Amino acid sequence: MANSDPIQEGQEAMLGGDYFSDQDIFLGLLKDDPQDDNALYHLGLCHIASEDWTEAEAVLRRCLEINPRHIDALIELGEVEFAQNRPEQAMLSFSQATSLEPRNARAWVAVARIHEMLGMDQEAVENYEKAMVLADPMDAPSYDLALAYARTGRYLRADILLDGLISETLRQGTQNFATDLSPGTRDDLMDYLSEMKADRDEIRSAYEEEFGFPIDTARWLYRAHLIFQEVEPELQNAILAEIRMLRQIGIDEAGTAATYRLQSMEGHFCGRQLLCLEFALTRLLFSDEGKARPDNQVIPEIVAAWPEVEALFS
Repeated sequence: MANSDPIQEGQEAMLGGDYFSDQDIFLGLLKDDPQDDNALYHLGLCHIASEDWTEAEAVLRRCLEINPRHIDALIELGEVEFAQNRPEQAMLSFSQATSLEPRNARAWVAVARIHEMLGMDQEAVENYEKAMVLADPMDAPSYDLALAYARTGRYLRADILLDGLISETLRQGTQNFATDLSPGTRDDLMDYLSEMKADRDEIRSAYEEEFGFPIDTARWLYRAHLIFQEVEPELQNAILAEIRMLRQIGIDEAGTAATYRLQSMEGHFCGRQLLCLEFALTRLLFSDEGKARPDNQVIPEIVAAWPEVEALFS
């Protein structure tokens, strides 16, 4: 049965790469009603798809003259201005969109991209964070935010975010492989995963270079810190006393003992979290060879890492 909705028919033509048929459909709608802002908007998308920036801008501005509150047209106008290397004008369009519709995640992402281009990384982080709260999970700018965190020195946050994104991408890819994912799409997915993993490796290297130990050590501290602070002082003292004992028996034996207790505490949330602290401090206290390291080496490393750990709880 033929599609009776001209707008939907035009969208399907554009998705199939048939921009000329698409334009004819929207031009036909505009012939019947020159004030059809939705037809103008979709005609602008056709010109964007074919990178006809001048015509796209003219059509989108006509759309906004008719309907100044057309949020999607405002965002697309900003994209056209951005594509023509006019970031200041693009920022005005995107900012107007966020003013008209403060809960539009795409508009906040667009603002963040302009800040990135201008080297305003902290502002980019703030706007990506707004978008993360507002966006649907599938559309959240997790990757962009992770890279922005890394540029502002928040390596732990970047690493945690990328880890989650890689795991979710793998999960979705596994589901799609079982259905009808085409070879080309599979290649794109693998390229995307490779890119994320390369960025994660670079972030981890930067962290280790700055702090002198692997980022996963700090992640152990991150996971354990709040729980450790919440338990009663007697238990805190007992844990710290046990860590001092672990220093004496060596890292291999300490790891074995802690693993055994972890298995025996299955379902004991607080116990498992406290073990994270034991593992973290044990890894800091011992060298790769399992030999105890002097306090004058260990304590500065903990102090250096702690601001980054504390920032995760703010």
